Amino acid sequence: MYKIIFDDKTEFIGGEPDNSKWNDIPNKPIVELQYTFGGKTIYLKNYEAYNHQIKLGFLPFNNQKTIILAIIIMVLEKGNVGRIIFDFPNKRIIKDIIPFGQEYNNKPASGWKRGIIEGTPRSYFL
Repeated sequence: MYKIIFDDKTEFIGGEPDNSKWNDIPNKPIVELQYTFGGKTIYLKNYEAYNHQIKLGFLPFNNQKTIILAIIIMVLEKGNVGRIIFDFPNKRIIKDIIPFGQEYNNKPASGWKRGIIEGTPRSYFL
C-alpha cells in the first residue's frame, strides 16, 4: 500500500488498509512517502510530517459488515495539513488544506511521522 524512504536511504514497506503497519514505522526522518492505491501512486516529498488515517463504517444497505469508507493521506507544511481523501462510497478523491489540529473530524490526528525537508514540498500522481 505504501513505501517510505528515510534520510539514511533505508525503506519501510507498509501493509494493507486493514493492517497498515503505520505504528511500526521506525522513528527516522522521512524523505519520501509513496502511497499506491487503485493502480495509481502518489509521491509526497519534502514535508515536515506525514500521516494517514483509515475511516471505517457501514454502508446503509449493509450494516453487518465493517468497510473502509475513506483513506486519508496527510502532509504537514507550515502549520497547515494537506489532505488527499479517497472517499469510496461517493467514488471521488478530495484534496484540501486545513489548519493543523483539525485534520480528522475537526480534531488532531495521532500517528504523525516526522519528515525531512531537502527542497520544495512536492506531491504528484503517477
